Amino acid sequence: MKQFNLETQSWEGEEEKKVLNSLEFLQSVYRDGQQPLTTRIRCAVESLPYETPKLMAVAHFNGNFEEQLDKPLKREVADH
Repeated sequence: MKQFNLETQSWEGEEEKKVLNSLEFLQSVYRDGQQPLTTRIRCAVESLPYETPKLMAVAHFNGNFEEQLDKPLKREVADH
C-alpha cells in the first residue's frame, strides 16, 4: 500500500497495478513473445474488430423507400 511520507513529501511503497480493460489485456497477451503463438494469434484475432474500423456502405435517402428503390429502374426504362 502506498503511503505519503511527510518528511520527503512524496508517496512511497507499492506501485499500484494498472487495471487493464479487456482490449488492453488481449493486446498485452498478443504482444508478449513469451506466450505460445496460438494464444497470441487468438488474442490478436479477438482484438481486431476493436482496433480496426469496419468499412461499410450506408445509404441516406429522403422520402418514400419504395420510390427510392424504383428510381434506378425508371431511369433504365427511360434510357432505352
